[in-house]
Amino acid sequence: MNSNSKNKPSTPPALEAVKKASIIIEDLMFTMQRVKPEQLRQAVATLNNLISSDLTKGHSSVARSYQSEDPNKRFLIGVLPRLLLDRDLFGSNEDIIDFAAAVLKLEMSRSAEKRARHEIIGKIICETDSLDERQLTSLVTALERIVNNKENLARMKEEKRLGSFSWNETIQSLTNNRE
Repeated sequence: MNSNSKNKPSTPPALEAVKKASIIIEDLMFTMQRVKPEQLRQAVATLNNLISSDLTKGHSSVARSYQSEDPNKRFLIGVLPRLLLDRDLFGSNEDIIDFAAAVLKLEMSRSAEKRARHEIIGKIICETDSLDERQLTSLVTALERIVNNKENLARMKEEKRLGSFSWNETIQSLTNNRE
């Protein structure tokens, strides 16, 4: 070693890491100035398609060809059946039909109450395919807040039990209230 390196105080590792991070961020900022927003959107779409195609590799070509491109629809197809089968939230077929009317704007005849619960749920799942993006986003946001928050779910069940429950009000409060 030369004498200069002996006398030179060493830089703490944390400071070195901060310096490296600063250089990386500066390089990233420079690069981002040259990238158009549309290029970023296309890159994200490509990455999502790769992720989606990787997730469906084990599935048949039939499953891949019929899978919705819309992640909101895929979410609903997974969540709605389990939610609608919850007897505490949906004690009767009429409750499910009321949910469909209030939230999905899906009118089902009252004779549908006599159908099997699974048949009603199946019809609702099929109808989610016709929702527009705004409706889907609103519904998915609200349902995520229901299924991911045990307190919300417990409160809803209690309101249902007390008879002071409205799906419209619940969905509105969950989509307007950023919990």
